[in-house]
Amino acid sequence: MRAGVRAIAFDFDGVVVDSMPVHWACWRDALESVFGLQAERHHEAIRRNLFSGRAGPGMFEGAEILSEAHGALRTHKDTLWLERAPDVPLMPGAGEALVALSARYPLAIATTARRTFVDGILSREGLASVFRVIVTNADVSRPKPAADILLMIAGEFALPASEIAMVGDTAFDRQMAAAAGSPFLWFETDPLPRSMDGGGGGNPVVTDWPALARMLDGARP
Repeated sequence: MRAGVRAIAFDFDGVVVDSMPVHWACWRDALESVFGLQAERHHEAIRRNLFSGRAGPGMFEGAEILSEAHGALRTHKDTLWLERAPDVPLMPGAGEALVALSARYPLAIATTARRTFVDGILSREGLASVFRVIVTNADVSRPKPAADILLMIAGEFALPASEIAMVGDTAFDRQMAAAAGSPFLWFETDPLPRSMDGGGGGNPVVTDWPALARMLDGARP
């Protein structure tokens, strides 16, 4: 991570909260509800799309699933997610590290997650005041991997995007950072996204919050 970083933006799912295993369990259970014994043949494509950062219709890209089944799958998945989302835990060490980092940097969230989910988790954990800006796909005309989310954060902070580090766990996060001209740091708890992105473009990688906090602490101007 290069020096001169003056603010930090974090993806939410898989970085701040340990939600990716829960998302995948919901999709897996939804597939089994719709396809029964045939569900497993769709697992690879859906998991690949999920961990690459796709959302909405992109979840079915490359999957051999007829469009007529998309609605039923999404309904099943969303129902399961609404039941399980309130109990999704923070990533180990994230709460303490975020509080410490917020004393040094303005912090933001740049996410495809629904704002109600983000607000609910932050309120539950007493972290609502830690983040000065939260921007979701719903707030911009062009979602990830376009630069719009990071450019909106840059406008709110009155900083160039080049001085805002983006911490993410998907190829879409990295591509968004590249489009905005922001330095990028991989938060890797699953090697799939970075391997799908051709190795991650040489960006620095951390696998836990203590290492992330140390690296970001060293990026202060």
